[in-house]
Amino acid sequence: MLRLPDRHAGVWRTRAAEADPVARESWETLRGWADEVLLPPSGDGRPGLRTERDKVTEPSDLAKLVLALHRHDEALCLLLDRLWTGGSTRLADPHVSQAYRTELAKRLQALERSPRDSTEQLRASVAVDEALCSVTHLPPSAPGSWWNRLAEESHTAALDLCRHLLAAGRNVEAVLPARPYRQARHHTRATDDIRLGVGGRPGDTLACLRLWLRVDDQVFPGRVVHRGQE
Repeated sequence: MLRLPDRHAGVWRTRAAEADPVARESWETLRGWADEVLLPPSGDGRPGLRTERDKVTEPSDLAKLVLALHRHDEALCLLLDRLWTGGSTRLADPHVSQAYRTELAKRLQALERSPRDSTEQLRASVAVDEALCSVTHLPPSAPGSWWNRLAEESHTAALDLCRHLLAAGRNVEAVLPARPYRQARHHTRATDDIRLGVGGRPGDTLACLRLWLRVDDQVFPGRVVHRGQE
């Protein structure tokens, strides 16, 4: 239900959480952008997963949410550049999961070590955003869904940092590729994009995996999942 628009999924998640009063106190609680139930406790002893609202959700908090959810969702795929080899690389595969955890930790550490308000910090922020948004479903979750909101929160952290640096006089620019793919490909490298035959409407950009970034004269193409034209 986390893949559905919240207006459809929210009420059912709440009902599921209330269905088993015995397990109601068995929870894993993480920081998020809202007070909400993500997964109810299960009958086999698995704790439920919920978030507590925090005004500033750090990339490390979003990473904890991704890692917590991938333990429960066998349909999640990893499309991270350099780790994705074509087809659907399922995170349920222990080798894929371990490779992802290692890469995500490396990018988070690079972000933490980077000098504050620097172009190095911006590049590291975009790299973490890419790692978080490259965990997705095929086809990607619907606009307005919880997973879509997570991607928006992740993109916002990098885009806000870019705007801050630009206001301080740094020669930087970051772009979220447009929804119509014919416009998005101005900010991507077509050979890196992932074309699907399902999801959305033909010609739609279904998900942004990597923001387009320019730092001084260096350009780093974005990367998206899109629905092919029929």
